[in-house]
Amino acid sequence: MRARLGSSLAANDSAALATALETTARLVPDPSWTSWATFARTGANAARRGDMAGARAACKGCHDAYRAEYREKHRLRPVPPG
Repeated sequence: MRARLGSSLAANDSAALATALETTARLVPDPSWTSWATFARTGANAARRGDMAGARAACKGCHDAYRAEYREKHRLRPVPPG
């Protein structure tokens, strides 16, 4: 996550962020996390519009919903290529 999304955010590269978020939408680590893809696609759409604040808000929503459980259960799992 950090390598794919963080670098795009740090560089304020909305096109790269949109692409990374579309990839992230397909990498749901737990099938019960039904809003994961929605958060990612919402962020991707915002990034495509150049709305980095909207993209960050979508990221925050996902982090608020899933960060703790992700860290607990999935952090060490390799991220599949997107």
